[in-house]
Amino acid sequence: HTDAAFSTAPIAAINLELESYPASCSGSAFEPLAASVRDVGIVPVAAAGNSGLLSSVSEPACAPSVVPVGSTYWLDAPDTMALSSNRSGAMRLVAPGDTVCVPDVGCGSGTSFAAPQITGALAVLRNRFPDDSIPAALWRVEASGAPINDNASGFLFR
Repeated sequence: HTDAAFSTAPIAAINLELESYPASCSGSAFEPLAASVRDVGIVPVAAAGNSGLLSSVSEPACAPSVVPVGSTYWLDAPDTMALSSNRSGAMRLVAPGDTVCVPDVGCGSGTSFAAPQITGALAVLRNRFPDDSIPAALWRVEASGAPINDNASGFLFR
């Protein structure tokens, strides 16, 4: 549930790092919370998962109010979808997630390293353009990225 204090907080986006693989995402347990957060102007973003699925993403990324984010390579094959990244037709955004190094944490790979980059970009853009709706903010992020044509799934990402 969201309350008045939460809805006035200067939060532009939240990053969800959870992963489960339900048989179906209809009736996702995360959807009511994601919809409530979105209703107060906060963008819920989640990692798509790392099972290499070509037509579905993990939960909570599959919930309709959540923005799913996939992972690309950036060292060995720039602007190429990571083989481990899940994908779906509902997913539009990707970010580098291969061998990402974080000070005092270490290096890792996967959509959990890609999603925070999109969350951060949304926060910066929503700070710069505070009157943007969520769809407008997502469009700004999408329009700023180079197209990534994924031959394995046939999807086009940014």
